Amino acid sequence: MIKDFNSPFVSVIMPCFNAALFIREAIESVLKQTYPFFELIIVNDGSTDESESIIKSFNDRRIVYVKQENQGQCAACNAGYKLSSGSLIKFFDADDLLSPSALRQQMMVLTDKPTSIAYMKWARFYKNDVTTRDPGPTQIDRDCPPMEYLTWQRNTAMLQCGIWLFPRQLLEENGLWDERLSLINDTEFVTRILLQSTQLVYADNCELLYRTNFNSGTLSQTFTHNGLHSALLSIDLMSEHLLRHENSDRVRILIAQSYQMLREWAFPRHWSYTKIVEQRLSKYKDIKIHYRSSGDIFNLLSKFCGWKVARFFQYYYYLMRFSRR
Repeated sequence: MIKDFNSPFVSVIMPCFNAALFIREAIESVLKQTYPFFELIIVNDGSTDESESIIKSFNDRRIVYVKQENQGQCAACNAGYKLSSGSLIKFFDADDLLSPSALRQQMMVLTDKPTSIAYMKWARFYKNDVTTRDPGPTQIDRDCPPMEYLTWQRNTAMLQCGIWLFPRQLLEENGLWDERLSLINDTEFVTRILLQSTQLVYADNCELLYRTNFNSGTLSQTFTHNGLHSALLSIDLMSEHLLRHENSDRVRILIAQSYQMLREWAFPRHWSYTKIVEQRLSKYKDIKIHYRSSGDIFNLLSKFCGWKVARFFQYYYYLMRFSRR
């Protein structure tokens, strides 16, 4: 790796678990960065596929590779952090892509701002085809206070870890990833760290490409009790962080929408978690919930029969459809 004591050194930390289909592209997108002063720390979290051989096929001194028994993404991120030496830290998933100027642009906007966090725009892409990119909802493209970013959509904000570049100081002072969490673990972590910063600074002319390879209609079929337990704990902790900073209408709306998202994931397969989430939501009866839209039939059923009826039919439609494959 190359260091220049006059320029900030960046540590990119990539946890990996059975990412053989995608990790080569992810690594290449980091190695192609126009900013030269970085290290890429890859933590193989007990992969059983060809991930290790792909990682070892790269002969690049900027790569630091370590393998551990499977402990989960949060533990892998924490292990990578302990090996890092950068004053700036990026956590980056093994199936996503960075535009070549990302580290340079984010590093530049953080100059002389040790308590700020840099962020950039993002877009989804589907079925491994970057030409299918979807920028999702309207995004903030300016410097802003952390609470504005978290609440401005009046819904759950995009907190995917690869969007951010964190000063090491903020992580040292406010802790790393909560290793109890798996599903939506970045909801708790990123919210906690963002709220301890003075400002979020926007880096233009760069982006994160976020790989999405699922059919949203089948999500609830893949959620386990452990996953839903993690998501519930993550939202509970996020809510505590937010309310500690500001007990306002905009915060209460965000919390209610987050629990509603989880209720939609749990219903109808996981009745126990549906009831637990509804108990949480009972504290927010004054909040008008906005239900997520889906296909035309789902939206029509939801309008006339309610979201539960629409979700029930959607779930069993996909269950029957995919059971025949």
